[in-house]
Amino acid sequence: MLKELLAMSYITTRVGEIVSPLHEHTERSKLHIFLKAPFGFTKTTEILELQEKGLAHVVLEHSEAGLLGSAKAGVYYKGDIINGANKITVIDEYYLFETEARRHLLTIMSHGFAKRTFHTFSKTAFSDRGDGWEVQGEQFGFTLKINTAIALSTAVIEGKADTILEMIQSRCFNLNYSFSKADALEMLSGEKKIERVKIKKIDFVDRVYLPEDVGKYLAERIGELEIVPPDVGGYYMRAYWDMVKIASVYTVQDGRVDITKDDVDKALILYPLHSLGFIGNKLSKSEIEVYRHCRYKTASQIAKEVGLSEVQVRRIIKRLKDMRIVKEISYGGKIAYVNILEI
Repeated sequence: MLKELLAMSYITTRVGEIVSPLHEHTERSKLHIFLKAPFGFTKTTEILELQEKGLAHVVLEHSEAGLLGSAKAGVYYKGDIINGANKITVIDEYYLFETEARRHLLTIMSHGFAKRTFHTFSKTAFSDRGDGWEVQGEQFGFTLKINTAIALSTAVIEGKADTILEMIQSRCFNLNYSFSKADALEMLSGEKKIERVKIKKIDFVDRVYLPEDVGKYLAERIGELEIVPPDVGGYYMRAYWDMVKIASVYTVQDGRVDITKDDVDKALILYPLHSLGFIGNKLSKSEIEVYRHCRYKTASQIAKEVGLSEVQVRRIIKRLKDMRIVKEISYGGKIAYVNILEI
């Protein structure tokens, strides 16, 4: 699931913007991710695989200057985030980053640029650019524009209030993983393999379009699920656009520029997980895998496909039903299980 989301996030860096005539709005295309997973989860291993494939860059500079870069006498000295242009910029362990660096990450996620201010006056204007980034020097600093999607991770959420973190998470597809002794032993015994990423290379697309009828259809479907309290309207706004971004991935992979209802239906499979992540519910890899296989299948069929015992699958399905993301139906004379939003 993590690799799949990261692959989608990378593909969104290949899209310039999403145009919605229904809303008279142009949305930035980037799908950002926030992962909370305990140590030992193998998230670093999976992220490094993406970096080796040239699809992501793990930022190792935790300061404002290290992240964005610096300037002196009209010369721009690149920050580490430049290496994430046209890729996923990975922020491994959010709390290692200085407060100002976190603020800049939030601005980049929201607007696609960050502005660094100096306390000294410079008479020398300057500019520099590269593939996927551009910097413009000003009298008291510089503005960096960059095409990147941000993937952040942490093993621990600190107890104290963190407004920047809350705002960052509100702009992300949040995943909260649990990792038990049984999960660890499955990996150590070779029963569970680390998933490998497969990404189809996509040429850059300037615009993807959300037709009015498809936009209205998605709004209706978004309203069918209420895991997040109904008074948190901002969540439903953000969830809507995240589903549009995911749908756009299916669009461009198929060589199209108009999002279809079929693209939306594929994206909506992830919507319940998006909601659970927002409210902080934890799921194990096995639980997510079982959820993804609840497509008009019996517990026995799911067990064979995911490599678990039927007893384990039934236990997981009970939890998924309790969380209201899976439902039980009669299908072909047997008891089967489907995604809660399945039509």
